[in-house]
Amino acid sequence: MTLVKELFNKKGYDVIIETSKGIWSDSLGIPGERRKFCVKVEYLGAASPVSESAALQEGPRDPYSVSSVSSPYDWLADESAVYSAFRDVDDNIWTAYWTLFRLKDPAIYDSGLKFVYTVPEKLSGMTVKVEDEIVLKRELTAPGTFEEIIDMSVVGKGMAEYLEQAHRFQKVLLKEWIGFCEANNVKYWLICGGAVGAYRDGDVVPWDDDIDVAVTRKMYEYILPLAKKTWTGENGFKFVTPEDLGDEVFFDQMTRLIYTKEKLPNSLFDRIRGMTDTGIEDHPVLDIYILEQGSSSPLVHKLQTGALKALYGMEMAYRGSFNEDDYLYSDKKRHIATARRLMKIGRKIPLTTLRKLHRKVSLLTKNSSGGKYFFSNGYIGCLDWCFDKKWFGFGRKAMLGDIEVVIPKDIEKYLGKQYGDFASLPPGWARRPGHYSVDK
Repeated sequence: MTLVKELFNKKGYDVIIETSKGIWSDSLGIPGERRKFCVKVEYLGAASPVSESAALQEGPRDPYSVSSVSSPYDWLADESAVYSAFRDVDDNIWTAYWTLFRLKDPAIYDSGLKFVYTVPEKLSGMTVKVEDEIVLKRELTAPGTFEEIIDMSVVGKGMAEYLEQAHRFQKVLLKEWIGFCEANNVKYWLICGGAVGAYRDGDVVPWDDDIDVAVTRKMYEYILPLAKKTWTGENGFKFVTPEDLGDEVFFDQMTRLIYTKEKLPNSLFDRIRGMTDTGIEDHPVLDIYILEQGSSSPLVHKLQTGALKALYGMEMAYRGSFNEDDYLYSDKKRHIATARRLMKIGRKIPLTTLRKLHRKVSLLTKNSSGGKYFFSNGYIGCLDWCFDKKWFGFGRKAMLGDIEVVIPKDIEKYLGKQYGDFASLPPGWARRPGHYSVDK
């Protein structure tokens, strides 16, 4: 169970309780109706609740405890959800994986957060942690009810320091990239979270810890020899293609610009840690997406990207580890089973062959006259995205802090396709850096 201060809400006193995932009774060999063993929270609030605003609230519910709850599985974000989905008849809360509890009382930052929880017998041996640094760690060596008072003044400090570093490195990489593009007449677009920040906020999104750009396939092939010659690692930057990782190592299909002068300990390359001698682990990166010519036929696009997904699954056989959380927001059980089957096939095929097939399938529609793009080297979850070429056009200028960048011309339609309601802030649990690790 992990607790972190919610860093990115301007109002409220949010904390994230990231609980143990729980254990299903049938996986433990317990007969009868299928049940899940989870940690039960009996009290979650200030050790000395003195908030005047909270004390004035009416109703039978504890004014110093939970006001709402949400999770990536259930999208619960209203007060009633606490009682309908997570509370039992005795008004106790049964936690769920990656649950956001919104606490109302600012007194938790004065007197500490009082945390009373009950551990079922079958969960004995699991760990309780408080993020960012491990502020509180408890081995659940025995069932029972426990009480902790957590010093909230230190919670979130490590993540804040990490993000400050990450934002600085993003701008170092982006300035280097833009200088290269201007010197070599390269057209690019800032995309993904960087484009959201430039368009919506005029700066880096506070919880974003990487930067992404896109170029067309033709432009990508043009810059390859130039980039290899420019960024060798000796000048503080290294240009790394998937092939540079070696013939036995697959991370993904992304080409990256790596900043080598300083380190940023993170989880990005954990799945290939120790497998490559490129020296890129724990360094800041700029991801370079390829905008591939796509087909105007939805059926052709589906078949092409389906083949790319299958190849990606086979290539994952050449990773050091398989992480089920990659499928957290999908039909997890079905996709994990499919991935494992594809990996079995992939182990029988050389990675060099799979890479050649990936390139060949990506280029199948290169002569299409359709006005579509797709990210042929994106991660597996975005391979089937399809964008109108006119959304990118020649781009438009925007500011990311003090840096002038190029974003897609019709930025609203592009971001709407990729993120949906990009103008609104995401739920609290989603406002976390993607590659931050408490273990670094």
